[in-house]
Amino acid sequence: MAWISLVTLGTLGFHTLGGPKWTWLDSLYMTMTTVSTVGYGEIHDLSTNPHARIFAIILILLSFAVVAILAASLTAAILEGRLSHSLRRRRNMKALANLEGHQIICGLGETGISAARELRATGRSFVAIDPDASKMEHALRQVGEFPHVVGDPTFDEVLEEAGIRRAAGLLVASNDDRVNVFIVITARGLRPDMRIVARAVDPQTSGKLRRAGATAVVAPNALGGLRLASEMIRPRTTTFLDRMLYHSSGDTRMDEAVIPPKSSWDGKPLAQANIHEATGVVPVAIHLGEDQFLFNPPPHHILRIGQALIAVGSSAEIERLRKHLAS
Repeated sequence: MAWISLVTLGTLGFHTLGGPKWTWLDSLYMTMTTVSTVGYGEIHDLSTNPHARIFAIILILLSFAVVAILAASLTAAILEGRLSHSLRRRRNMKALANLEGHQIICGLGETGISAARELRATGRSFVAIDPDASKMEHALRQVGEFPHVVGDPTFDEVLEEAGIRRAAGLLVASNDDRVNVFIVITARGLRPDMRIVARAVDPQTSGKLRRAGATAVVAPNALGGLRLASEMIRPRTTTFLDRMLYHSSGDTRMDEAVIPPKSSWDGKPLAQANIHEATGVVPVAIHLGEDQFLFNPPPHHILRIGQALIAVGSSAEIERLRKHLAS
């Protein structure tokens, strides 16, 4: 825009001050040779026209000023971009180093992004890995800034960079079942004790993922069919569960809290723990171990270390429940 204004000013100036010999084309040509510092010479002799020569001097000075301003702006933009990128990278590296007890998401398609949103909504710390830098940028725009690693999660060093030694769990969400199997094998080799939840694009791959070391396998296509049927035959129940588990605009969730070792509630009845009065959550079930659940637990149920209370409440209430059970 500055160059256009300068060329327009120069053309008008030479055409006005040069006299009748100066056509619009002559004026434009003289302006371009002046501002570009090519200096082919005057189209028409200006030795007897001091005003026109003074104007040419001013035009040259203005062109230098415009060039200097544009160069400074371009340099500032480049340095600012590099500085911003450097600061962002440093913040990310610091965040990765400070993570502990976090979740690792491998793969940032729509499934991985949805998992990241839910972890953020429930206050869990996490780091995401994806080999595609453009997918990572897309996820950062969708979810917001979070610790991340651009790399192949089938490589040990990439999982190490994501803090797998300090992590609480691993979510495998690639769109390729073969890649998911390799990720599970790699992660299980590094952390034999880690909980690994893997996605199975093809439900028939579930067995292979479990044999590879996955703790649990989720097949979205199969779940989608169940969701469709549930929406048809029990719409209100399905809406309630959706709100508890998936609704991103609210904070109420169905979550769990494990009774930790040395808990003072070990061996005491549920009624004595005063769960609702102390924390605000509503207990709906107790996980007794393996695949055993006690739904709508009675007040006389005896609590034991390792059992998990499944309850409905806000993130803050669930956190209070965990602290209450640890007391």
